[in-house]
Amino acid sequence: MATEQVTRQDFEEALREDEIQQPKPEPTGAQVLAQVEAEINKYLGGSAADCASTLDCAVSNHPETTLADIIHCLMVMNHKRIEKKAHRAAMLKAARKALTIIGEFPHGTENRN
Repeated sequence: MATEQVTRQDFEEALREDEIQQPKPEPTGAQVLAQVEAEINKYLGGSAADCASTLDCAVSNHPETTLADIIHCLMVMNHKRIEKKAHRAAMLKAARKALTIIGEFPHGTENRN
């Protein structure tokens, strides 16, 4: 059985055609910092009312991931010494709502043992 030499470009194209996923490189420090800044600006970039309405909608759809986002945002705010009391209050209110939703007993399972 003979082997055929292929170029790197042909090899990578064949991988794409076979839908084999190449591992993505880990983000660099600058990329991680940019992601954190974007996440923080999502909540702190506007008014406290905007923050509250954004979080309220997010908690209704995905309470567990929103709670994690709130925790991360508050930790970054503490680290950077960002005060913004109204934003913190909105985040805490949304976090309590998320915990309430997560802690509720699922409907339809009352009679299960």
